[in-house]
Amino acid sequence: MASSDSSRVGVEPSASGDQHTTSSSYHPHQDASFCGPSNVIINPISALGPSDISAVCPSDVDVNTLPAVNPTESYNPVFTTVANPVANRHTLRGFEIQTLDSMFTSGNVGSETANLPDQSLSVDTTSTGTTTSTGTAPTSTEHQHLHFIRFETKGTITAAIHATPNGTPYWIPQVDDRYLPVVNSTFTHWEDIVMMYNTYATQSGFSTRIGTSKNKKYHDNPNTKISTHRYILCSREGQPRVTESDPNAPSKNAPTIYDKSKKQHRRSRFTVSGCRARIKVRFDRATEQYKIYGFIAAHNHCMIGSDHANMLKQNRKLGFEEQQFIHKVSLNKIGPTVAHNIQASLKGGPQNVRGTTEDFKNCSRDIRAFISERDADILLHTMRSRVTNLNDFYFDCVIVDNELRSFFWADFVSLRNYEAFGDVCAFDATYDTNKYKMIFVPFTGVDHHKKCVIFGAGMLYDETIESYTWLLNTFLAAHKKQPIFVLTDQDASMKQAVSTVFTNSIHRLCMWHIMRKLPSKISNDILDNTTLRSSIHKLVWNLFITPQTFEERWHLLMDEYHLDNHPWLCEMFAIRHEWVPCYFREIPMCCLMKTTSRCESSNARFKVNSSETNTLVQFLMCFETSIDAQRHTQRDLEFKSDMSTPRLSTGLRIEAHASETYTWSMFLEVRKEIYMGMFHCMPIERPGTTDVKNYTVRHCKSNMSYVNEFEVSLNVPEQTVSCTCLGFTRIGYLCRHVFCIFRYHQIERIPSHYIIPRWKRDALPSVVHSVSNIYSSNNSEFAIIHNEIMDLVTQCTTRLRRNPDQLRSLSSEIKRIRNRVFESFPCEPQPRSVQKTANISDILNIPSNLSKSVHPPQGIRNKGCGTKKQRIGPGGQNIKDKRKKAGKRQKAARLCNKCNKYVFDHDSRNCEKIKAAKLAARAAKRDSAIAAGLPASSDSDSDDTDVDLDDTDDDTNDDIDEYNSSDYDASEYPVSMQKAPVPERTHVGRETEQSFEPDQNLRRSTRRRKPSNIARDS
Repeated sequence: MASSDSSRVGVEPSASGDQHTTSSSYHPHQDASFCGPSNVIINPISALGPSDISAVCPSDVDVNTLPAVNPTESYNPVFTTVANPVANRHTLRGFEIQTLDSMFTSGNVGSETANLPDQSLSVDTTSTGTTTSTGTAPTSTEHQHLHFIRFETKGTITAAIHATPNGTPYWIPQVDDRYLPVVNSTFTHWEDIVMMYNTYATQSGFSTRIGTSKNKKYHDNPNTKISTHRYILCSREGQPRVTESDPNAPSKNAPTIYDKSKKQHRRSRFTVSGCRARIKVRFDRATEQYKIYGFIAAHNHCMIGSDHANMLKQNRKLGFEEQQFIHKVSLNKIGPTVAHNIQASLKGGPQNVRGTTEDFKNCSRDIRAFISERDADILLHTMRSRVTNLNDFYFDCVIVDNELRSFFWADFVSLRNYEAFGDVCAFDATYDTNKYKMIFVPFTGVDHHKKCVIFGAGMLYDETIESYTWLLNTFLAAHKKQPIFVLTDQDASMKQAVSTVFTNSIHRLCMWHIMRKLPSKISNDILDNTTLRSSIHKLVWNLFITPQTFEERWHLLMDEYHLDNHPWLCEMFAIRHEWVPCYFREIPMCCLMKTTSRCESSNARFKVNSSETNTLVQFLMCFETSIDAQRHTQRDLEFKSDMSTPRLSTGLRIEAHASETYTWSMFLEVRKEIYMGMFHCMPIERPGTTDVKNYTVRHCKSNMSYVNEFEVSLNVPEQTVSCTCLGFTRIGYLCRHVFCIFRYHQIERIPSHYIIPRWKRDALPSVVHSVSNIYSSNNSEFAIIHNEIMDLVTQCTTRLRRNPDQLRSLSSEIKRIRNRVFESFPCEPQPRSVQKTANISDILNIPSNLSKSVHPPQGIRNKGCGTKKQRIGPGGQNIKDKRKKAGKRQKAARLCNKCNKYVFDHDSRNCEKIKAAKLAARAAKRDSAIAAGLPASSDSDSDDTDVDLDDTDDDTNDDIDEYNSSDYDASEYPVSMQKAPVPERTHVGRETEQSFEPDQNLRRSTRRRKPSNIARDS
């Protein structure tokens, strides 16, 4: 028997011989110390007055009609026949049930009561001869009397506290009769029982969980197991787990009393208390129904108030909708915490959200764990099913020793985009997109709205020439033709692969990657104190000079600053034909992309949705989310081009023709050229023939000052034109100088041979923008009907938002529909793990029984998977020195509870390991010194002293670096008085003695400070 604990019930239990009388109108709320005699049991409902009963009874019960019972009279509970307290779909078949007051029975009333602390708190029908269906409950000489103590009310939840003669308290929930479980009642479906008991638990203020079950194989079908007995328990059932047994403990289940001198475990709270409250269910195979054959209502713990009802376990269980919401928002890089906050904002507070932040995190963890076990198999299954079921979907992969190494994919829209805009293509590798450190390589182009489009994407195991060669060959096999321009950075593997695969393409290096190295390759004195930087930029970015002019000006610039023999500049000049724009000025569309900035932009957009902790499947879903957003932008611009008429700025008919031909984005560019040709260009006719007219067009500023001159030749009969600026060749539409001559000759339409298809409105087929090509769209019948139902409910609630009565009627109608659906389509009992797996499988739309045959890549080490430190080349010492002088935030020292010292290199968990490693190093050093014939140094020699490796930085000093943790023993002084001594150290040109308090300085963010500041602060 448990010991008395009067502090939990608020009173000391009375002796067996006490006599205490009271009137029937006594209110136990007014006197918490009231306790009846030991041989008296007080009816916890009838002993109250009308005002108290109103707090615990339903609003439709007339408290004046309840009978008053003298609390001094002996109370004998009876079984009464009541209506079914559960929903209308439950059929009780007229079984007689117990009311709440009949929980107080005596004797051994069932097989389950043998383990109860007090057997008078259970009702069970499994034992024969101990209970009857009607009449007074049996009595026994071993009857243990319960004494009513008081009522405990928390919000709308009330519980009657009773105690045994030795003071053990028990809480009996006070709920409406219609929520009480009914012994001997039958149910057709297991889901109905779980829902009924969860409803009772919510009204009572406790959580439930499914207990153990007893399965049985039947002879007629030995392959089928049927659960014959199942328990639904209070969530606080069970005993705390004992990690260290106490030899003086009375039993193995007794909780261990830890010695305070020993290490305390981090988890110091228990969520179980040995509560025996439960219902017991038996399955009758003859009638194919579930029957409640036992019900224990008493709890050995207090109830949870109604204000915290949303925290109960049964109310925190996430449904399919919540799990799907968590997964979908994660594709936009929204974590579970933010997802919970969004739900709380949408539903009017966290109390209305099913589940807590931890539940949302657990759901995200479960989805990730489900994928990680079969990540590569799910990816291959998804891709191969798309190849089979979708039109023009290309996929290829490399598998080595059942390990996925590389793969490439391109869908129908990517293939169509490349057909229209594949003249210029750029690709660049990006990192930190998945947990396996695979390299993500998307192929990027420019569409007819001057927006980025993706031609395909690949994932590589490494950045070798072989990997890039395979990727480009696969890209070429998917798209069937080579691009005109291929733009990359200076990666050597990419350069070799491009020259091998794209033999007909022109490989161009990114100018931005080259020019950004200028500060690290040339001395800062020259760049900061001269005009060299601006002169180089002005020279290399000039589009209108010839290669001969560029070379002449380059040599003059190098001579002026004495950089003729600079190794990096000489190397860049040697490969000038691969990156300087003037060498590409005669190649079509050479100015469409001069840098890989569009690749960087696309990669950054992909990283907005993805994370370095994602699996391959999650990364693929995040990639598809980004692609959907990119294609939605394209669809939106297509819609605006078709549905809008631009305002004309010049009134010329050629401008109106341009608005009908080009997309909206390109029309803005062409309109600008028409306007500039009309108001800022001056034609001067030169001698020519009858059919060919030659002009000199002067480009003027707003103040009519000349800027430049260009030669334009027009063949009037054929309507062909050429300009020395090569604008049409470079960008694909006519320049302002040509439009100036067109106006002079009154040409009102742009010749068709000067309208490139890639800039026209109909550059892409309309099927590209079909909803079926949107990754996130779910065109299944279930999704369509589900969205329709949700829209209908939203429309109804929105219409009735100002009519509460009608809104309440709508809610009642929806509840009736729900009950009818639940009755017609029950949910059979399933293990929690099976149900969780089924939900995740439906959310991800992948089979749960997928075999594990291919493994994800492991052990990838590339330049993008390290510690995120920037690689600095031979000329990058200036940047390194600047960052070094700027200082770095140091980690503060921490108190190790094992060695009781402030240290930087370990804590209490690895103290012994670090200590053993140090001792081994000292021993090895001592042995090597002895073997060399040198005197062995003591253990206290330079092993524990810090060495300043940064002897080049004389202007900065870190007080943490000078702190010697091994010289300080924290056990000698109280924590508030502890001061960590700092050993003296000699630096070049100065000597400084410093000290600091670990309570203050060590726990703050440490910064590099000058010695004078440290001395002043100390």
